Amino acid sequence: MTEADSEYDKQNRKENIVADGGMWISARHTPYPHYFTLDTGGEQSINGFIYSVMWLSGAVEKYRIRIDGIPVMEGSFGNIRNHPIPQVVTFPAPVRGQIVQFEALTPAKPDSCFASCSLFEIF
Repeated sequence: MTEADSEYDKQNRKENIVADGGMWISARHTPYPHYFTLDTGGEQSINGFIYSVMWLSGAVEKYRIRIDGIPVMEGSFGNIRNHPIPQVVTFPAPVRGQIVQFEALTPAKPDSCFASCSLFEIF
């Protein structure tokens, strides 16, 4: 992870967020949007991503994905509030790039003020 807004893990260590099976939690009392940015280590073809929610109260409904700073997809996880399974999103066409940013635009639970992720995987 190269950047995130108000993040922490169980030991309050930024370097463990999302990477190597870690998790991400945004600040609990700051308004949406929230985000994190990953560096893949080199340019590659990116076909999509998998988002898994950690806590239902931190589930994301609407999101935006940027690759190398360019918005490539904006969407909604739809029924994640009632069916919190891993969300697999495939882009209409592969996108080449290195830096991937996940931006949580709105919460799945209307009264939630934070976002969370137990797994974020690009493919």
